[in-house]
Amino acid sequence: MEKNDRYILFGAGIVGMAALQYYGRDKVLAVIDNNPQKVGTIYEGIPVISFETYLERYRHLTIIINIYSRQYFKCIEQIRNSGITNYFTSPPVIYGWHSPEEFTKNQGLEKREKIVFYGSNPITKRIEACLRGKEGLTIDYIDNHLCRIDPNNHVISEEDLDERDTLVLTTNEEEGAIRKKIYGKFKGEIVDFYQYQEERKAEYLCLEKFKGQYAGKRCFVIGNGPSLNQEDLMTLEQNHEITFASNGIFHMYEKVPWRPTHYVLCDALAYKIMYEDILEIENENAFIAEFCYTDLGKINKANRFYLINKIYDKDRFYFSSDITKGLYSGKTVTYVMLQIACYMGIKEIYLLGVDWTGGKGSNKERAEFYELTKEERIANSSPFNLIMEEKFAFESAKEYAKLHGIKIYNSTRGGELEVFERVDFDSLFE
Repeated sequence: MEKNDRYILFGAGIVGMAALQYYGRDKVLAVIDNNPQKVGTIYEGIPVISFETYLERYRHLTIIINIYSRQYFKCIEQIRNSGITNYFTSPPVIYGWHSPEEFTKNQGLEKREKIVFYGSNPITKRIEACLRGKEGLTIDYIDNHLCRIDPNNHVISEEDLDERDTLVLTTNEEEGAIRKKIYGKFKGEIVDFYQYQEERKAEYLCLEKFKGQYAGKRCFVIGNGPSLNQEDLMTLEQNHEITFASNGIFHMYEKVPWRPTHYVLCDALAYKIMYEDILEIENENAFIAEFCYTDLGKINKANRFYLINKIYDKDRFYFSSDITKGLYSGKTVTYVMLQIACYMGIKEIYLLGVDWTGGKGSNKERAEFYELTKEERIANSSPFNLIMEEKFAFESAKEYAKLHGIKIYNSTRGGELEVFERVDFDSLFE
């Protein structure tokens, strides 16, 4: 990147943790967030500002959007309504996106005769920096009317494209109309940053060993709601039930000999807070999302998986039928556990301790079975726990299960989750 490149991040959430390292902490002047409680605070060493402050002081700088929830669309509307076009939607780099430099090398872009970038943004600038000075290589740009193109760069129109050109596409995966138009119109080689990410998921093929492991059996997916109790966990232990549990479940370990068959974690902020505890409990049956470009500690025993954190503008989520290609976040770890269980061949899934506190749209604070620390309360109220998105995730899981002959029941004692058929937990062991 050029020395004078400076950016403003939009979104002081989980994805932003990695974005600061990916794009360069020294390149980011501030982070925009619409949460008034965050404005004026320090996020990962960077000041958090309001959108109004951006308009007053920094509107000449490129915004890098790091929001992967339904709030993304409100932010886009907010930006456009203010007359700002100088913005770029970042890939969720925290989940293992290769750097622009790795992308350039692995795709052999330096061997091409002519590269055409569709738009300029923080990623294309770094790709160009890798290619600059290569003998016999020409670099052009097509203006996509978002991030500003350096006046020193040569700009062509789409009509000027030649089939011998290599078109590099880094535009946001959700801008489907743009991508569809380009693939339908240009007959030359397209090197797509998002498609490349799909291809590199081959490194997770080792998870294939879990496919159908529990074919036809039942399991319990355990949440950390306040209804969870020692007696129920002991019942599961005594009956040798297959169980999936997550996050702070280890708070129960001093009280009961029960341990989950599989421990699952997909929240980077929770991982950061609970790292020392996770080191003590992770094993070859645990599943933990891959987190990159962060200062999070390493683990060695657990299975790592690719978390697909897509931007949704609909009321349904994708449900992964192949965990080697990734697991969809659904904004709740329970959704991830359901996908793993289905991949393992489970035919009956019983939720336990999934109270879904506040699930009816109330403003009640989400509760756990254990007392939360200050840091855990912050993690618990993060964008990963957006209530309505969780509801859409549960409904999506229900639809997938119905289509694939899988039964999902809610055996939680009380709570507010009514998406799944209720069953009495005790009756399952009579």
